[in-house]
Amino acid sequence: MRPSDVDLVGQTAKLKAAGLIYATEWWRPDGNGAPRYLYLLYPQQPGQPRRRDYVGADDDKIQEARESIARAKQFDTLTAEAQQIREKIENAAEFLDQGCAVLKGKPRFMLRRRP
Repeated sequence: MRPSDVDLVGQTAKLKAAGLIYATEWWRPDGNGAPRYLYLLYPQQPGQPRRRDYVGADDDKIQEARESIARAKQFDTLTAEAQQIREKIENAAEFLDQGCAVLKGKPRFMLRRRP
């Protein structure tokens, strides 16, 4: 593993430990029509009503919710990057196996496949 790979794993662990929120912001207007009260709308699950959490108008709670949403997006990005790295490693291992088989003179169909 390269140091950057370890950093990637460490970053995702830190993000997950800090808390992730997979929701979108929805603002309920006040009496004048200006956005005032924050709600978090979560993706709807089949057969269940849509979950909606009230955050309110407190600036600290709003900031915390926004940071958690941003962490979830960053977590997904890093997880996708880690998956791409894993796929590249698997492809490289398969090519190395094929190269070794050619050098040993074994037919292609005798190569062992990785599960």
